Amino acid sequence: MQRGRCRARGALGPRLGEGAEAALTPAQLALRVLAEPVEPGAAEEGCQVTERLWSEYEAFTSRDLSEYEIAYLFADGIAERLHGGQRREAVLCAWGITLEGQKVLLHPSPGTKEDTESCRAFFQDLKRRGLGDPRFVATDGAPGLIRAVEECFPRSVRGRCLAHRMRNLQSKIPDAE
Repeated sequence: MQRGRCRARGALGPRLGEGAEAALTPAQLALRVLAEPVEPGAAEEGCQVTERLWSEYEAFTSRDLSEYEIAYLFADGIAERLHGGQRREAVLCAWGITLEGQKVLLHPSPGTKEDTESCRAFFQDLKRRGLGDPRFVATDGAPGLIRAVEECFPRSVRGRCLAHRMRNLQSKIPDAE
């Protein structure tokens, strides 16, 4: 994902002091800033928030993953509106469940499709950052995603996500009259 030009839409203003701002998650802060009306001087303040959020995103998506012993890995492409008023964009996500049962978001990758090449690069990045082979990897039926999982995690069992399977089956059952 490439960072675009900073375009502030709002300002933190005096209602959000240092203490209140620190208590918000980056996502809550971003939503609050975007909901505020544009005020004089907002661009500079908004750019500072954007820069901070971008730095946090970069740190999150490049962090060491070797501390996690992932038993179950889930990978799926989702469509999200990353910019207000624009069409949805593909975001390939990987999250896992550790041996202790902890849920962990491992990596969101905006702009990544479910083709073999993109998914292979996505999984290779996770492995480069220290992710070991999980016991089980769940995916939907996307052929590129399946191929990339089989190449990148050869010791893992790959299976079809039950939620996707159930949705596909339900779509084939006629509605009751």
